[in-house]
Amino acid sequence: MAVSIPIFTAQLDKARLATNQANARSAKAAAIAEYLTDDTTTVGKYDTATGSFTKGGTAKGLSITSDPSTWHTGEGDGDKLKTKTYTTVWVTLASGKVNTYNFE
Repeated sequence: MAVSIPIFTAQLDKARLATNQANARSAKAAAIAEYLTDDTTTVGKYDTATGSFTKGGTAKGLSITSDPSTWHTGEGDGDKLKTKTYTTVWVTLASGKVNTYNFE
């Protein structure tokens, strides 16, 4: 029984990280679509519950600049995203490319 607790915790960490990665990818797609419509978009907020993107505002929360595909538990940015599933992803764009994800 004692061995199963760390295994269960590790699986929860991986599930939270995978959810945050998926939300970051969705936020990126929404931000780029908005940028293609209106090339003045530089920052916006993605609501994971509704799947809606709102341009403008000020990015806040946990800031990550690396690509979501590089996030892994046990190292770097993935370790920051394994303990909580975030409900809002802020995306900051430069020349139509995402350069920062902020989670709150």
